[in-house]
Amino acid sequence: MGKRLFTLEVKLLHGRGRRFPQTKKGGITRTIAIRGEHKLEKLHDAIFSAFDRFDTHLYQFEFGAGPHDRDAVIYEIDYEPDPFANRGGFVEDTRIGDLNLEVGAKFWYRFDFGDDWYHEITVIDIGEPEPKTRYPKVVDRAGKSPPQYPSVI
Repeated sequence: MGKRLFTLEVKLLHGRGRRFPQTKKGGITRTIAIRGEHKLEKLHDAIFSAFDRFDTHLYQFEFGAGPHDRDAVIYEIDYEPDPFANRGGFVEDTRIGDLNLEVGAKFWYRFDFGDDWYHEITVIDIGEPEPKTRYPKVVDRAGKSPPQYPSVI
């Protein structure tokens, strides 16, 4: 695994029944640098914070042909796991560096199964971490995060 650093572009696709425009500039994205020895649970924490979320929910990472791929390999929380999932493992146990990711690889992050926030994650670089730098770290932001729960007037 080594001391690799993964730079991931996390793009918001849809949530709460709303699709978000994908512009030439990338739509609503966050670029996150995370060490290979960090677990998927830590990546969730970084995405949760980067998109200004405050209320926790179930989530999972999907490795397949696209979002909602019925044959995707699922990494989920070890809490009432889906008995029908094609489970790759649990987020608490799976290290980023053990996923055999390459530059250009895509996978998906699904948060809050009721509101169904879907994100596309693209590996944009694999390199070496900077000494004395704390990771995970948001290195770029584009677009404003939509509210997790819009105000009801």
